[in-house]
Amino acid sequence: MRAHGGDGGEGVGLHLLATEGSAHPEGLTGHLGARQPEQARADLLRLARVLRRGVDEEVPRLVEARDAGVGLEVEVLLASDGEEPDSLVFTGSMDWMPNEDGIFRFVKEVLPLIRIRHPATKLWVVGRKPSNRIKALAESDTHIKVTGRVEDVRPYIAKGAVYIVPLRVGSGTRLKIFEAMAMGKAVVSTTIGAEGLPVTSGADVILADESRQFADAVCDLLQSPRERNRIGSAARTLVEEKYSWAAAAKHVDAVLQSDSLRLGSTTD
Repeated sequence: MRAHGGDGGEGVGLHLLATEGSAHPEGLTGHLGARQPEQARADLLRLARVLRRGVDEEVPRLVEARDAGVGLEVEVLLASDGEEPDSLVFTGSMDWMPNEDGIFRFVKEVLPLIRIRHPATKLWVVGRKPSNRIKALAESDTHIKVTGRVEDVRPYIAKGAVYIVPLRVGSGTRLKIFEAMAMGKAVVSTTIGAEGLPVTSGADVILADESRQFADAVCDLLQSPRERNRIGSAARTLVEEKYSWAAAAKHVDAVLQSDSLRLGSTTD
């Protein structure tokens, strides 16, 4: 499957999990992470019951999802050559207010601090439907590139020496971080930007909330290829081990197997 940015960078390389006729675009990992444990388990039990009953119209899709794994298609999210020095990248739908707010604040408050140490820093903003005020940022600064919708975000993520997630508000899944991590990119994010994700600051991501702290974290990574590689390698390992297709498939199978006896006792 091709990794693409049909909605401007959200949901790259993800697949759907069909559960009794409904589809969850976040994939299994995002779907479970957005629910309380009881609800997540109930969803998997419904999946198990469908498989057990052998409902003709559901089984092919559900078995395919289970056997293939549902999560990040890590193998297509490999970073290619083309990293540009002092280049930052953000991907996300720019018609979502938290993304627009985060990038606007980053350009006004954080980027000037970064440019004190790295004057030629370039920023790529990749995502659908950028607002006029985001477009205006690029019009007034030739080192800011606002692309709008793109078919494939991978070449843009590959350009970035550092991937940024400067969100200040918002809710929902944070899959864009996993996509960058799967490409072995060093990520600097606010705490809110990585909220709910099992990441460790200083190990597989850098978390920073204040403008100066965020700028310093980015600058430290820009000037140290070794540190970028260390963070990026740990990030990719995390995604491979916990959020790849194979890892997600094992999780589904384990839950189905653990509940098989109870399902059998209630239906036999």
